[in-house]
Amino acid sequence: MGSNLENIFDKDISWDIVCEMWRKGDFSHFIPEGGFEKQEEALELLVNHKGRLELLYGGAAGGGKSFMGWTWLLMESATKPNLRSLIGRKEITNLEDSLSTTVGEVQELFGVPKDLYTYNKQK
Repeated sequence: MGSNLENIFDKDISWDIVCEMWRKGDFSHFIPEGGFEKQEEALELLVNHKGRLELLYGGAAGGGKSFMGWTWLLMESATKPNLRSLIGRKEITNLEDSLSTTVGEVQELFGVPKDLYTYNKQK
């Protein structure tokens, strides 16, 4: 599978370089150590597929679904001007539980500028 995120981000890589890696389609850098090959495959499908795509991605708790989803949404929003996005779930508590922690982890890991996005917890 891909590279170890801790290795590339220990080198104090700028946010601009992180975005450029995404634009070039090297998604291996965005899968954490111990991640799953299916995460990289899903990112490639989500980013490179033309037209309508319905991607079913499931599994047990702790399988990296929220991490992969938030990484995809964040990087797509950061690299595509004027893209607006929304995340929803059937139950708001599930959304808050799964994303509130993941958003902070991804932001810290990738060095995302604090003013890049708004995490609006509006119900």
